[in-house]
Amino acid sequence: MIYCIDTSAFIDAWREFSSDILPDLWGHSILASIHDGTMISPEEVLSELTRGGDDLYRWAKSNGQLFLPPDDDVQNSVTRILTDFPTVEHNADLFVIALAMAKGAIVVTHEKKRGYRTNPNAIPKIPDVCERYGVQCITFSQLMHQKGWKFYVRT
Repeated sequence: MIYCIDTSAFIDAWREFSSDILPDLWGHSILASIHDGTMISPEEVLSELTRGGDDLYRWAKSNGQLFLPPDDDVQNSVTRILTDFPTVEHNADLFVIALAMAKGAIVVTHEKKRGYRTNPNAIPKIPDVCERYGVQCITFSQLMHQKGWKFYVRT
């Protein structure tokens, strides 16, 4: 299974499970998933992380192979999403969904549905758009469970 990580998932995971709390998560488990190709993210996510200029951004920049440039399939998916969802926010979210569509990946995000179907004024969030295209959405904690990652306190 391939997981496509959104900016919000990185930020929330870093806040909850920072490298000083769970160094094996960031220094081993995530790195292994990057190297075996089961964890990806569009380069637009790295651009969003740049704004923080913090330890998470430095970690992300040092693991640049995680962040993929958009290819033709991704660009075509972005166009399709914008056609179907003209009010969706034009940021990395589009590319996260499009990359997941192109690679058959599960999206990892901390965004929640807005219910655009029942509220026509709501700007659709990642889970709303993913639902339309049959793309599964999970949280970072759910990713950790699916990957079977377990961490133990060393004393």
